[in-house]
Amino acid sequence: MRNPVKFFIYHALFFTALIIQDTHVSKSFFGEESPYIYYIALCLLFTSITCFSGVITNPGIVEENCETTPFFCTSCQCRIPVRAFHCETCRKCIRRRLHHSEWADQCVGLETQLYYFMFLASEFFFLLFSIIEIIVSLCSFHQIQSENRIFGWISNYFLLLIFFPFLVFYLIQVFILFIQHAFILLTNGNVLGVKKRFGIMILILQKKERNPFDLHLLDLNANQVFFHVNNRVWEVPNTPEMKDYISDIHQCGIDYISE
Repeated sequence: MRNPVKFFIYHALFFTALIIQDTHVSKSFFGEESPYIYYIALCLLFTSITCFSGVITNPGIVEENCETTPFFCTSCQCRIPVRAFHCETCRKCIRRRLHHSEWADQCVGLETQLYYFMFLASEFFFLLFSIIEIIVSLCSFHQIQSENRIFGWISNYFLLLIFFPFLVFYLIQVFILFIQHAFILLTNGNVLGVKKRFGIMILILQKKERNPFDLHLLDLNANQVFFHVNNRVWEVPNTPEMKDYISDIHQCGIDYISE
């Protein structure tokens, strides 16, 4: 089963649990006037759309016989465009590659960076609303009308109790990625690698002072992602930062051929 399919199934199961269990979402679903279900459903819908868009969109795969540049991929044994990187999972070079997304089973690259950023934003609010809803529901202990209130509480919310720790862990992962992608977007930054700590994926970002592509204006950097302004072909800037960039990407299997 592919990761995007798992993603949609897990979200559908959790949304079903919110409806089955005694929650505000359930009450709203069955007729009580409440905005909770609309918040959750809207976030879930937007999350699904952005994730699906990222899955079906070509992230920017480098075709053979692309334009000549001084950058050489040691894995593909060919010249690649400026800011293209090789993906070991896709086994291809991707233009402006940031990292490989396990959720979309696709690289986050030139054409999918915006979708992925919007996905992280909508997923963050979906998880935040869901966790708040679970906490509010679990705090309704005094409403349980049962001789054994503990047993009644567990039977009313056992699905939410199962989902809760996974949602908290997932929220931490999404929040970290969202902050890092926001920084990349605003600084026109580069990703040099990925590491995991306690199962949480963390991007290894190139330092801002070593990034030759930073336009030093937030709107100009953001325009390259949101409106694709001058983001197709980057020139090789003759700056001290470019030497730092060349040194940093060497660890990613990218050689610089000056001749």
